[in-house]
Amino acid sequence: MVWLKRLSFLVAGILALIIALLAYVMLFVNPNDFKDQLKNVAQQKANVTLRLDGDIRWSFFPWLGLELENIGVALGNDPEILQFDRAEFGLAILPLFERKIQVDRVNLVNLSARLNKNANGQGNWQLNLPSSASNDERANSQSSAAQGSAQPAPESTTTDVTTANSAATFQLPDLQLDELRIENAQVQYRDEQTQQLINATINVQLNDVQWDKAWPMAMDIVLTQSDLEGKSPMQAKASLNANLSVFPERESASLEGLVLNAEVAGDSLPVSPISANLSAMTVDLDLPQENIIADGLALSVLGVNVDAKVQAYQVLSNPQFSAVLSVGEFNPRYLLTRLNLPLPDMSDETALTKARAEILFEGDMDMITAQPISIEMDDTKIEANAVLSLAPLRWDVSIAGVNLNLDRYLPPPGAPTTHP
Repeated sequence: MVWLKRLSFLVAGILALIIALLAYVMLFVNPNDFKDQLKNVAQQKANVTLRLDGDIRWSFFPWLGLELENIGVALGNDPEILQFDRAEFGLAILPLFERKIQVDRVNLVNLSARLNKNANGQGNWQLNLPSSASNDERANSQSSAAQGSAQPAPESTTTDVTTANSAATFQLPDLQLDELRIENAQVQYRDEQTQQLINATINVQLNDVQWDKAWPMAMDIVLTQSDLEGKSPMQAKASLNANLSVFPERESASLEGLVLNAEVAGDSLPVSPISANLSAMTVDLDLPQENIIADGLALSVLGVNVDAKVQAYQVLSNPQFSAVLSVGEFNPRYLLTRLNLPLPDMSDETALTKARAEILFEGDMDMITAQPISIEMDDTKIEANAVLSLAPLRWDVSIAGVNLNLDRYLPPPGAPTTHP
């Protein structure tokens, strides 16, 4: 057992040496002394200009921590595309040996991003590598092509199979993120092709993030859209809360308890602002099957409440869908008044005060079927079936109703006829 004792002493000595080196680095090495080297490497290798005006702080054990302050990033000779006041990151060291990623925090404070697309469709976020790097990549690609042409076909097939097998056996490491916080992120998108200017303020918070488990997610955003001169603005505010689950092995995700509150304001709207509330019991996304299933959807806007269940299959390859839509009882007169739409003259002042509907949709890219359609308007009940064919375009509609009294909705006798 002498060799075992010697081996234990050797391992203990190596660990002590590593800890001593880390302690030396943490106590005597100032990361701010490497700012110039970092700037030079980013400029020479990636054509990225870094501005490091704030302090850099780091830690190595038991957390690999990094804190940056007052940072700016510019690509090439363009102005800075990204700025932030503070960024914090903490990663546990020991769990890495067990293929586990345990992150204490990821915080970005006062992030500012300016994204510009010119009239030719070129974005300032598209990186142009230095000529030396481009030449190296071109030489490497030519060398690879020459070697590939010299190799026989069976070896290439073997390489492809090996790559596919390695990709298939790759597994994401376990993830545990205590907190992800993005505070007061300011994003501006300027598009000279579409003559649009979009400004967004975003706050995001995630807690207790782990694969195959639900974690709380909260986000709020204020979005303003206008032309390049800031005219004809439209503003939207939204806050979202949900429990998000991600299942890497199944390549699927799920949202539970989704609550979305939104408000839209703008001069182009018939009424401003318009508030809406959307909730959902579950929203399931299956990437391999290309399926999206939303259950328990509820939308409330301008006094109208809509309940729905939506199922969409093969949305990227061969879209098919089905939906059950239920519009709760509402007052059409009140809705038209809220939308600032004039009411027609009617003989019965109690007409257009009650309505509800239920519709079942099914369809694909060739045909849409709505049956049955059940509509109630005041005392009138209407049952209908509709089939819409898209290739070629044709439709077939059948309607049956009871208690229909058109005189209630016509102008009173002797009243002048108004034209819109």
